[in-house]
Amino acid sequence: MTIIDLSKRRQMRCITFTVVFLYAAFCIHCPTVVGQSATKPTVEEIDFFESKVRPLLVQHCYECHSGKVKKPKGGLRVDGRSHLLAGGDTGPAIEPGNQDSLFLDAIGYGDLYQMPPKTKLTQQKINIFKQWVKMGAPWPQEKTDVPTTVADFDMAKSGFRRSPASLSIGMYLIIPFACLNKLRV
Repeated sequence: MTIIDLSKRRQMRCITFTVVFLYAAFCIHCPTVVGQSATKPTVEEIDFFESKVRPLLVQHCYECHSGKVKKPKGGLRVDGRSHLLAGGDTGPAIEPGNQDSLFLDAIGYGDLYQMPPKTKLTQQKINIFKQWVKMGAPWPQEKTDVPTTVADFDMAKSGFRRSPASLSIGMYLIIPFACLNKLRV
């Protein structure tokens, strides 16, 4: 083998690595892979949520599990889809489409939790939640709290820290290009 052949092999290996690496990065962050619906909820699904599910959440859950509480019980908030997907101290509360979700187990007075703690929901209300999760837990577009002025945006007060996730996203871009850059030298 000549030096040219080795150089081309090294270049092909690096390109292959880059493609595989970027594909893996996409799969990790792809909404469909992590259980979030990649499609927008339909008008009927939103109507179902707003007319049946949200009122039940407000009536039975917000007292202990919303943003209005200083410290939500079990670290779980139910006032946003992203909060339910992230879950609380024991993991994700819902897994869209999964009838074995922790949330459904809790409202059905399962083994781990019995929610709401004072009285069990009627079977009709439990069925509404089951149908909602089976539908993929549709939720209207959530608004993000974005600071509007410089005074509102204080990184120290907001508790901003570089998380491993934010660092890993940067690494998805740095590693492949560093590999390609080595070839040019």
